[in-house]
Amino acid sequence: MVSVVATTDLPLERVDIPEFVERIGDAARIGLGLPPELRSVYLVPLAKEYTTAKEGYEITLVLYSAPGKTIDQKRAAIVGLNDVVQAYDWGAEAKVVVIIKEHDPENVGVNGVLRWDALNQSSA
Repeated sequence: MVSVVATTDLPLERVDIPEFVERIGDAARIGLGLPPELRSVYLVPLAKEYTTAKEGYEITLVLYSAPGKTIDQKRAAIVGLNDVVQAYDWGAEAKVVVIIKEHDPENVGVNGVLRWDALNQSSA
């Protein structure tokens, strides 16, 4: 599973947002070697006045995933996400920052169940 939280001041009115979100999810999951159903994307647009003054635009993508991904998988996700963003004409330079945050099973829960407990219960 990969959860992507993308905060940005990109002018999103220039793109088809559902398609952009889908492409971000695909780039993250394909890069990390995950199947299609194991990704969630949350795109958070920010007005320019809510960001640091700078030339151009920026998107920061934080990828949350379980540990064990190889350096090549991480590299592929970073390249793929950059390629997705750079494929659009934003009207100015777009800086792409990707942060990969791995979480051990004892540090994540889903629907009120600690992932560690779920993994150990199924092996018992």
